[in-house]
Amino acid sequence: MKRFLSWMIIAALFCGVLALPGVEVSAAETDPATQPALSAPLHVYEAPTLIPLPEGTEPLVVADSGPFVVTDSVTAFYAALRENLMARYTGFTIEYNGAYADLPADVADMLEVVRKMDDPSTSDDGDFLVGSLLRTGYSCSYTSTWCQYNFSVVYTETAEQVKAVNREIAKILDRLHIRKLSQTARVKAIHDYLANRISYDQTLVDHSAYGGLVDQKHQTVCQGYALLFYKMLTDAGVTCRYVTGYAGGYHAWNMVKLSGKWYYVDVTWDDPISATPVVDYSYFLVGSGTMNRDHGMDGIYAGQYKAEKSDLSWKKVIASSGVTADAQVRVTQTTSDADRAAAARIRADYAKELSDMIDEAFDYAGASDYQKELYDLYKKVITAIIANISENRFEQLQAENDELFDILISRTYDEIDEKIMSPALAYVASDQFLTDAQKLLYADFAEKDLAGLNDAELERLSSTYAYRCFINKMAGDSAKYTDAIVDEIVDEINNTAF
Repeated sequence: MKRFLSWMIIAALFCGVLALPGVEVSAAETDPATQPALSAPLHVYEAPTLIPLPEGTEPLVVADSGPFVVTDSVTAFYAALRENLMARYTGFTIEYNGAYADLPADVADMLEVVRKMDDPSTSDDGDFLVGSLLRTGYSCSYTSTWCQYNFSVVYTETAEQVKAVNREIAKILDRLHIRKLSQTARVKAIHDYLANRISYDQTLVDHSAYGGLVDQKHQTVCQGYALLFYKMLTDAGVTCRYVTGYAGGYHAWNMVKLSGKWYYVDVTWDDPISATPVVDYSYFLVGSGTMNRDHGMDGIYAGQYKAEKSDLSWKKVIASSGVTADAQVRVTQTTSDADRAAAARIRADYAKELSDMIDEAFDYAGASDYQKELYDLYKKVITAIIANISENRFEQLQAENDELFDILISRTYDEIDEKIMSPALAYVASDQFLTDAQKLLYADFAEKDLAGLNDAELERLSSTYAYRCFINKMAGDSAKYTDAIVDEIVDEINNTAF
């Protein structure tokens, strides 16, 4: 059985992971960007792997795959799911003594139930918990009387990092004298604080609240901004929601409830990419008339929260509350700040256009999940390089300097291929890969259960675990080499004589 599974795993990987083709991409001029956006979904919900077992089969006590919980009701199942997610376990098993049809097949539907299990005494659950899940999936072995769910989860941060975020938030809210402010003034104070403290992670790597607030770089993407805004407002006693949708790319923002009415806030877009802190209010407490021009909220939220059509006149509301000036965070935007913000937007737009060209050249839509992981990494590195080259070199790049463009596209590809992609493919061909994939597989399933599966079911299962091993390898090498690749290519572009 193990030798057969080894061949299945190899077949699964080489059907999906191939060396990226050499593709010629042409330079192009760009128009100024409006705001940063992501080309990949913020939350990935994997299709489940289902394993029907013969009637009379007894549940297997899974070893070495995280906590194992037995539940006898749907309510208990969801309580166990929430508890394991709150603890940030990356792998865990929940046995449900009931029919598979009692629970939704789609993991996103399960998580929506967990999101609504909101304990008012903590901001760690609810929107923050579900919003912190980057990738969630499960396999399920079942008969007509019991089901065993083996969950696999990737989070934005660890349980210890969440605790660090909570400690930092408590200090910040205390310094802002948040409880002395009106509800609207609290929203503004927290909005301004985050826009001043955090900068957008142009490498698109950090999605966490921890990266924005605690890590010394203070960088994150929209997901981290929105999660922090939700958490801080919730701790400050203001009703807030974390929502996702599309705004030129996959995006996250917030809804805030004031005096019984819902308004939108997008802290990310109110914090333009700039060398110095800049705070804008174009997306601060706005209604659907403003937000719907360039933001489209996912349907799951649109059916639950209905925003006011008109923007809130928040300046008048705050002024009438009698809040003192020293109790708020104030920012003066200078002409030079605005110029820098505009220049940063142009770079972001140029990077986005190149990413779109790469998607078209590599046929991103038709690529396998494995290839998409490689393409996404390539685009992230390109974006980071564009953000960090000198102004003179960027202008030359816009003017279609072929030598610079070749360094940006070809040299970057070569470095990623040498340090990350080729080692990943070599790993796939190694004995260690088979060992690692089998270790993951046999941690979740007993050999007697696998013996009862047909070839198609084994192939699906092998593909799932092969992909997990590949992602683990990619994530490790990306974290190790990405910054060095960016620095090397930026230095080459800035210092090569033409």
